[in-house]
Amino acid sequence: MMDGNIYYQGTVVEFKSLSNPGLGIQTCMLAQVHKEGWVFQIICIKGYHAGALEGLVREDPSLKGTHIAVTKEHLYSEIERNFGIIDFSTFRILH
Repeated sequence: MMDGNIYYQGTVVEFKSLSNPGLGIQTCMLAQVHKEGWVFQIICIKGYHAGALEGLVREDPSLKGTHIAVTKEHLYSEIERNFGIIDFSTFRILH
């Protein structure tokens, strides 16, 4: 789910990692997490690692006081932190 450039749990993203190109296109969902300092889990829902917890998204410092959303810029940086270098020409928000 998204609101302009703010993304919430349930957001589904698709991208290709240049760090591990053999994986092909990965499709992941931002899911709720109950861990201090973190706002989402990244769950792979399609592709080689479907069903796996692939990483965590830190709280967005530009959205102080909210633990339910991240900005587009923060989401980009957290995807790269978890998956390595991303081909952002393949990065899409599916919903």
